[in-house]
Amino acid sequence: MEVDPRTVSKYANQEEFRRKRKQKRKARVMDSVKQIVDKWIKEDLKKKKKYKRTAKKCGSSLKTMVKTQVI
Repeated sequence: MEVDPRTVSKYANQEEFRRKRKQKRKARVMDSVKQIVDKWIKEDLKKKKKYKRTAKKCGSSLKTMVKTQVI
């Protein structure tokens, strides 16, 4: 195990060892639109490459949906 000796001495010299708590993660942005995007991807698998949605088209469609509160 390759550990820096300074790190080992730092923790060895501590009287009370405290572990850092993990930060609570905020809700992901994609959770609200994931179902819609997954549906679009499944639809696009059946289409020819020329007619598939690009990331830019998906993004602009999602923006218009959010503006009109369809979601």
